[in-house]
Amino acid sequence: MELARKSKTFQKKQYIERKAEIRRKRVDKMVRAKEKKEKQEIKEIIQKEDLFRKIEKHGGLWKTDEMVDEKLAEIDGEQEKKALRVQIQFRKVILGATYKDKTVFKCQLEVSSSLLKRWPVI
Repeated sequence: MELARKSKTFQKKQYIERKAEIRRKRVDKMVRAKEKKEKQEIKEIIQKEDLFRKIEKHGGLWKTDEMVDEKLAEIDGEQEKKALRVQIQFRKVILGATYKDKTVFKCQLEVSSSLLKRWPVI
């Protein structure tokens, strides 16, 4: 009988300790998740600010086919590709545009003005 009473208090103490450990782990996990989310939000803000600077450098958002042709006429070869990439990235990241042809978002491919012209005007 004595053994049962000692065992009961020991088991209750273990239960309380395990419960506290589980609670600590849960809180730690929530804190880490919150920090990860905040870092991701900061990263997205920095990316958006960078895209805004780049888009302004290339004359703002090109909304029409004529505007695309006009702006591309002002730019030389390598800068032309960079400007088109920025226009596509801006539409994807900032405007949240989607396009059926997912190759539009792959910057490794050869970027051409016809690719940007196929983009739906928002």
